[in-house]
Formats: sequence, C-alpha cells, structure tokens
Amino acid sequence: MKQLVLLLTSLFVLTAVLCGCTQQQEKNQSYVSAAELSQEETDILKLVGAQEPILFDFTTFLGKSFSIQTMELENGSWSEPRTYSSSLDEDTFPFHGRIAIKQDEETGAILSLAVQGPHGFTHSSPTPDENAPTYSSHSTALLSSRVEIEPEKPIALQVYYGYANGQASHTSYIPDYALEHPEEIDSDYAQIVVITFSETPLS
Repeated sequence: MKQLVLLLTSLFVLTAVLCGCTQQQEKNQSYVSAAELSQEETDILKLVGAQEPILFDFTTFLGKSFSIQTMELENGSWSEPRTYSSSLDEDTFPFHGRIAIKQDEETGAILSLAVQGPHGFTHSSPTPDENAPTYSSHSTALLSSRVEIEPEKPIALQVYYGYANGQASHTSYIPDYALEHPEEIDSDYAQIVVITFSETPLS
C-alpha cells in the first residue's frame, strides 16, 4: 500500500511538471515580431504604385482576444486609446496573424489598419483629420526584436514622431521605452501603436 501511494505521488508530480513545461513552452512560442514583404509582394506594390505598409507578425497559444490601440502624446502622457479588438479562437491555436499599418508620413495619421488571421482578414480605415498639422521632419521607431506575449501586457509596435522644426536635434525612443516614458519625448507630436493579448473574451 505504501509503495502504491509513493507511485501515485510520483505520477502526480511528474504530471504537474510536464504540464508546467507545456505551458511554459506555449508561452515561449507566443510572440510578436517585425515582418517583411516578400520580393514578389514588394514588386506588385511598386507596380500599382501603392505605399508599402509597416508589417508585424504574431503567433499565440494564449488569450481569448487581442486589441490594437493607438494613442497620442498629450502633455507628457499617452491619451485615451482608440481601439480595434478581435477574438481569438482556441480551436485555431497556434493562431498566426499579420498586422499591416499604413500611415501618413507628414501628419502621422493612421490611414489603414488590417489584421490577417487563419480565417481571412479585417480592415479598418479611420477618417483622417483634415485639419491635422503636417511636420517638416518626422521619424518612426519600430519594434525590432521578437517579443514574447504575456496576457494583459501591452507590446509597443511603433511610434511616430513629428517635428515642426526640422533643423533641431531630437531623440526618437524605441517603442517599448516610449510607452513607459512618454514624459521624456520631446517631439511636437507623437503617436504610438500597441497590441495587447487578453484572457478576457470580447463581450
């Protein structure tokens, strides 16, 4: 009887360890990274005179939904976000997606945002502000490395910086630093795009 109890305890511990390993492996395989068009795709865009979008890929085994948010810099902090949300279906895990963003380089306005998933794609084209100022100098900092997905933790994809004075010297912070330290940004205008994966399903 004692041997049976020891055997069952060992099996329980082994199962728990294997479960923990599987969850950690799935977490490590859930990530967001920068993406690039193939040469064929780039050639097609050039052929039709279309602007090449900014691209990001993601793969996830985690979450029930995700949201893409855009925020503008206001008085040293990020404004209330404009949000695009989508559900995640566990039956499609691992969920592979691609995000495409087109942006007006002179104003920073998001012209279109598209997300491609296993069952097709969704597309959003915000109405641009006709009175938005233009900037004589601008820069865009992009996510450059693969970032692991953690539920409820936003991942900064890109930051647009607009400067009224193109002659002055400025600092363009990388996206994750800009997200955490908006008070240090010295540009006349800034807009950040982030993605957050959540364990909460869309209502």
